[in-house]
Amino acid sequence: MESYITMNFDKNTAEVGQIIKATVKINKITNFSGYQVNIKYDPTVLQAVNPKTGVAYTNSSLPTSGELLVNEDYGPIVQGVHKISEGILNLSRSYTALDVYRASESPEETGTVAVVGFKALQKKATTVVFEHSVTMPNGIIGTTLFNWYGNRITSGYSVIQPGEINSE
Repeated sequence: MESYITMNFDKNTAEVGQIIKATVKINKITNFSGYQVNIKYDPTVLQAVNPKTGVAYTNSSLPTSGELLVNEDYGPIVQGVHKISEGILNLSRSYTALDVYRASESPEETGTVAVVGFKALQKKATTVVFEHSVTMPNGIIGTTLFNWYGNRITSGYSVIQPGEINSE
């Protein structure tokens, strides 16, 4: 199985007012310690929301945690710097106590890193995708991954985009 980052939806169709959960996952990323992703969506069709509460995202909302990068012993930090009016979410989470993490000899390499909700504002075909950003000039299709030495992973993984929502 190959190394990749992807985003999966819990459903591909939604009526107005329904929430689609988008789960960002990694697979076989060696010695993974952090990520930054830039996600683009149409804000006239979808509204970014907390997937558990349905509360609308603001420009600094934090993503819901996944199963990786949550061990408090490794000093996780999480950030959200968005442009909601433009339909851009920029999410990141990483470990900061990398020496402690490496010493554990238990790298986190496969699993969920974040969950975001998208509430349908219109029932119209649309996409939610990883997209290149000037704030991440060395990213790979809107993604940047880091290893437990704090180095950017520059190759060896693919970016798998999700399918269309409400396609006819």
